Amino acid sequence: MGTFELYMTKAMKLKNLTKYFKHQIFANEKVFEYLLLLLIFSLPLTTYLHSLFTLLFFIYSLSFIRKFQQHFFSSKNLLIVPLIIYGIYLLNLPRSESLSAGLFELEKRLPLLMLPISFMLIDFQLDGKRIFRAFVFILLFYSILCFGNAGYNAVANKSFIVQKITEREYYYFSYIYLTSPTSLDPIYFSFLINIAILVILFNPIFCSRILSLLIVVYLAFFLILVASKMGIICMCIIVILKLLSSLKSRLIVFVSSTVFLTTLGFVFQNLQFIGDRFKQGLNYEYSNEYSGLWNSSSQRMAIWNCAMITIQKREAFGYGLSNGQTALLDCYTIKGYVRGHEDGYNSHNEFMHLTLESGIVGLFVFSFLLVCVIFYSRRKNATLALFILLSIMYFSIEVLLARQKGVSSFSLFYCVVYLLKPFKLSTENEI
Repeated sequence: MGTFELYMTKAMKLKNLTKYFKHQIFANEKVFEYLLLLLIFSLPLTTYLHSLFTLLFFIYSLSFIRKFQQHFFSSKNLLIVPLIIYGIYLLNLPRSESLSAGLFELEKRLPLLMLPISFMLIDFQLDGKRIFRAFVFILLFYSILCFGNAGYNAVANKSFIVQKITEREYYYFSYIYLTSPTSLDPIYFSFLINIAILVILFNPIFCSRILSLLIVVYLAFFLILVASKMGIICMCIIVILKLLSSLKSRLIVFVSSTVFLTTLGFVFQNLQFIGDRFKQGLNYEYSNEYSGLWNSSSQRMAIWNCAMITIQKREAFGYGLSNGQTALLDCYTIKGYVRGHEDGYNSHNEFMHLTLESGIVGLFVFSFLLVCVIFYSRRKNATLALFILLSIMYFSIEVLLARQKGVSSFSLFYCVVYLLKPFKLSTENEI
């Protein structure tokens, strides 16, 4: 064989090898799922790492474009909802006084655009149960990491108590000190935990009912220690809804719910550091520079008062992207709310925040989308309807879609829950 033929043979082998790897790596179902799991795993990590994995996930999903089929897209019509939400923010960009600030706000919300498109492009049925099983084990891993860190701090400092401020005590095994190994604050961590509890209770993702129950109990215990008030309230609602859907007798549901809530109340009564989270006043005084110190409830009341005053000045179309936050900070200054201005507090309410930027028009479109998803999926995919209701609960006390971790959590699990095998609420879904 001559030199030319030898080179040609090697070139053909290299070409075939390239085709093989291209077939095995690009537009591959397993690789897509692995990248998805990596994306979920990175949620509690730094924003930079999670953004990097989000971009990698999106770029890889583009390899499915050749296999993209229009009829398959039509079966995923509700995935367009996050895209429309992103469109609301995009339409407000021209009204932003600072183009750089407006673009920064759009950049944070890019998962609303990138993740739904990624799921639209795939041409196979995603195994949602396997994804959620992995998600649950990821949460278990991070919870154990948090417990380990809390234990290490308690041993190193020879005390469970972190510090004492007035009459309140803080412990390494609770609140922000428990979740400190991750980049998630208690509210966002509790959101992920409640998503896991919701899916486990209403979808048989584990073969063993006993295992499912044990995991739910463990996650509920961890959630209580995280001490997010909204997280605990949502957990109670999820459990009661499960009882309502699983038990035929209303009397049994009432008794079971009463026992559950009474037990929870007893726990709060005996664990002061958790009970104090629910024993907070709603009064605030702007004359006190740091009104409501260590009291998230009074802080929110002060913030919402300023937000409503600011909204009333431009009700119809709002202030524009990023301008709404600036107007809110100006109101803090006028009211003498020093802490709110210094820390740059947002409105701590998704609906108020959107109204500040887009006015009542944007609020109506956003609310209409959420109601449509609930109405459309309430019988075909109850988990999605419950996920939206859960999100609305968190929207009422936090601006999830103003922070990238919140945007990613909502967008990612909206898509995965939507692609879960549909089911209806019935007694067949018992643990």
